[in-house]
Amino acid sequence: MCKPSQLSIHCCSGFCCCCAGFAAAGYVALTGDLPGALAAYKANYPLLALPTKLLITFPLVYHYLGGVRHFVWDLHKIGNQADKTSLLETPRVEFSSQVLLGTSAVLSVILAIL
Repeated sequence: MCKPSQLSIHCCSGFCCCCAGFAAAGYVALTGDLPGALAAYKANYPLLALPTKLLITFPLVYHYLGGVRHFVWDLHKIGNQADKTSLLETPRVEFSSQVLLGTSAVLSVILAIL
């Protein structure tokens, strides 16, 4: 079973989103034509279109859903040490990490196919 710390890629996905955003903004600033750049990429590298979309959508979806999970944690009662119904108990955190990873993967594939 994976530990929550092994699936805590929230910060890494945020960093990837930031780097990809800066790289895309720089490329568009240099070329000045986003639709043309996308069309040229699809024409020159048709087999890389879907993997590229996955590389872009997964960090965005995972980062967003991870933020939603943290928002739920912040609003949910934390409970005391004797109360084992908290969302921050280790089994629930592990389960929510697995759900987060699976949901992010499925939504990323769906968005990449669109």
